[in-house]
Amino acid sequence: MTKKSSSWIFSDGSILSIDSGGQTTNIQFKEYTYPFVEGPMELAKVPKDANEMTLKQAIQAEKIYKKTGNLKEIRRIKVRIQEKFTLPFACLVFGLIGSSLGSKSNLRSSKSQGFGLSVILILIYYVMSFIFSSFGVKGILPPIFAAWLPVLISLGGGIYLLRKSSSL
Repeated sequence: MTKKSSSWIFSDGSILSIDSGGQTTNIQFKEYTYPFVEGPMELAKVPKDANEMTLKQAIQAEKIYKKTGNLKEIRRIKVRIQEKFTLPFACLVFGLIGSSLGSKSNLRSSKSQGFGLSVILILIYYVMSFIFSSFGVKGILPPIFAAWLPVLISLGGGIYLLRKSSSL
């Protein structure tokens, strides 16, 4: 996009200015070109859904949001950047939980009970992830804690289940 196309063109209007002393100035114009600063033009390039951004795009979007000063979007993108790292760790935690539940005795009811419990634990993880993510976007929690707390809590639960299953 060129500098010329990054501006608004107003036609047949007036500009009213009021100074600190209350004096007014009225300027009439036929055509007035108001140039954009780089912020709004860069902001238009940011993809709408932060979940679908690559890590590189998310880091670029964070820089753009910092220029515009939009704190909520800055926090949201910081949480999403951290979540890009937490997802692989969540998979490891689910593997730990699954292995501890699968290591129980070979009874049929024990296997189906383990499967049902793992589905419930994964659902709990996603609810925690949603809640903590919301806390991070609102500013209640720092973005890094908002993204990593569900993983750490689930890891604690996985270690507990692993210790419990190894003592049987």
